[in-house]
This record gives sequence, C-alpha cells and structure tokens, in this order.
Amino acid sequence: MPLSNAERQRRYREKQKAKKPVAYLKKEAQRKRDAYIPSHLLSPDALKKRREELCKKSKRHYKKVKRVQNETVEVAGPSTSSTLIVKLPITNVKKGKQVRKTYRRSLRTAYRKNSELSDQNKELERKNKRLQKRIERLNKKKPSMMLTSTDAEDADISSMDNPKLEQKSIH
Repeated sequence: MPLSNAERQRRYREKQKAKKPVAYLKKEAQRKRDAYIPSHLLSPDALKKRREELCKKSKRHYKKVKRVQNETVEVAGPSTSSTLIVKLPITNVKKGKQVRKTYRRSLRTAYRKNSELSDQNKELERKNKRLQKRIERLNKKKPSMMLTSTDAEDADISSMDNPKLEQKSIH
C-alpha cells in the first residue's frame, strides 16, 4: 500500500532526527514556531486538544526535572582512568542563587525606602522647626497686634477687615 504524503514526511523527519539530532531540533523548533496558530483563532475543540497536549508535555517535563534532582551522583568513564566525572543536579544551585538574589534585592529596596523616608522625615522636621521659630519671632515682635481667631470672633471682625488675622490663620 502506498504511503501518504504526511507519512512520507514523518518518516523523513525521523531519519533526519537520527542523523543530526541537534540541527534537526533547531529546524523542528523553527517549523513549530512558523506553524503556530494563536489561541483566539482556534475552535473550542482544537483549543481543548492543544491544552491537553501542553498539559501532558509539562507533566513529562516536570517528571524529568524531578528525576534529575533526585539523581545525586553518577560516575562515568572507564575504570582504568583515575579521574571520576561526577554529575550533580545543577537546578538546585541555580534555585539557591535565585533565592539569595531575590532576598538581597528585597532587602536593598527596603533599606532604600527606609532611608528615603528618614530623609523626608528629617526635612519635614526642619521645616516644622523653622516655621515654629518664625511664629515665635513674630509673637515676640508684636504680641499686642497679633489677633487670634477667638479674639476676632469676640470682636466680630472678619479676616477681610484685618489682613494680620488672615496671615495668622494661614500659619
């Protein structure tokens, strides 16, 4: 029985994969990227099928990662050589570095925020002190001319009549 074009193509790809696996994988990845259809253009059935396939692939990948993490030491090479090649799981090292990096980054931002807030606090304290001194100096210069809001209410004077009352109420 003759082969269909799809079967011929599949067999050809399998032969290419056996000959040059690295080059084949690059070409296959590019072919998959070119043939990709965005999910919003797919029908609900095709979308469901794609999601199931992706779920299977991700489960297979995580099983593989777990297996690599569980393998601690592998010895390779002939018994005549005096050197041993030890294969350790690299994923744990990267994970540890990443955790330390994020920890350091978060500490750095916290310290930066803390220093910024303390600088703002010092600046506001200086402004407050400056304004208090200014008020004290004004009260020492003309204590009889300064009117408070209670004095103005008692005398029925509005702030429009007395500009000094307006200044006092602003500060």
